[in-house]
Amino acid sequence: MTLSRSSEMFERVVREYWEYYRELEDDFLATRKYVAIEEGNLSAFSLEYLKLFQATCGEIDAVGKLMASLANDAFKADDGRNNILKWWYEVQGTYHLHESTDNALERYDSGPLLGERRHRLLDRLELAPWRGFRVEEYRDKHGRRRLRPVATGSTPTWWKDYNKVKHSRAGIGAMSEGGSNYSRANLGNVAMSLAALYGLETALMQAVGTRDDLEAFADRSRLFHKVRFATSKGLIELISGSRGRTSDGALR
Repeated sequence: MTLSRSSEMFERVVREYWEYYRELEDDFLATRKYVAIEEGNLSAFSLEYLKLFQATCGEIDAVGKLMASLANDAFKADDGRNNILKWWYEVQGTYHLHESTDNALERYDSGPLLGERRHRLLDRLELAPWRGFRVEEYRDKHGRRRLRPVATGSTPTWWKDYNKVKHSRAGIGAMSEGGSNYSRANLGNVAMSLAALYGLETALMQAVGTRDDLEAFADRSRLFHKVRFATSKGLIELISGSRGRTSDGALR
């Protein structure tokens, strides 16, 4: 589907979503006074990370629903039943993320899909928040339309952690597993969720902005602006529960 380019929509996204995202970035960068943003600290957790994790993931849900409603008029962003599977199903094949304004304008529909992109955090950590996440439609035994992650992927681990932190931070289920879900509100998950939100909002602005909008836009990310997408070497796989190596030598 080709999305309509509109300066009005672009300005709305900047005003109502991007400016808030930049506040989240600033709050995250402020935590460097206490914890260095380095691979060795990815499991560090705190109340500040808890606030950031929940705020960022809540915004991901809001932006994702907006993007789905723009891609499909039948999708209702204010329907509480529309979870991540439903809005990602609309987003995954519609939105692309380019490295340049020219590509975003001239070859938008032929570019890399949003879910394929990696983002380099502070020129140190490469993050792939949506890697492997695909949703497919199927019919249950009663013939009703359902959605599910495809066999080769699943809902991102950082999103699952967000739901555990949100709904059962120290609940019976968490304690029965020998711990608390509070520790899931950590540096690694906050970084991954910020990368996910950055990708969503950048893809959305590239999809709806006119040439004048995109060329004039100067409020760059302080976390991901100097991004290098070309290499997978050294990729940090925060969305995997294991810490082994992938076939290309990246951590996971």
